[in-house]
Amino acid sequence: KAAKTHHVAIKNFAFVPDTIDVAIGDKIVWTNTDGFPHNIVNSRSQETLSQTLDKGDEFSYIVNKELNYECGFHPSMRGIIRLQRP
Repeated sequence: KAAKTHHVAIKNFAFVPDTIDVAIGDKIVWTNTDGFPHNIVNSRSQETLSQTLDKGDEFSYIVNKELNYECGFHPSMRGIIRLQRP
């Protein structure tokens, strides 16, 4: 099965969609459309996964596990990557 690309917008201080169902090997691309910097941080380990994303910047991530994430600058911004069940 070919890997898919999923898009998540960062807008109005939220990840849209905030929950996404994907398969291992799929790619997620976040695009910041806000006029404020954001990033992607693993909620559990607090590992920073992305660079700081200014307006118009993108970050790509190849999925290898389920992930709860947040913005390191704005921790109320949260998202979930869930693995699809076969």
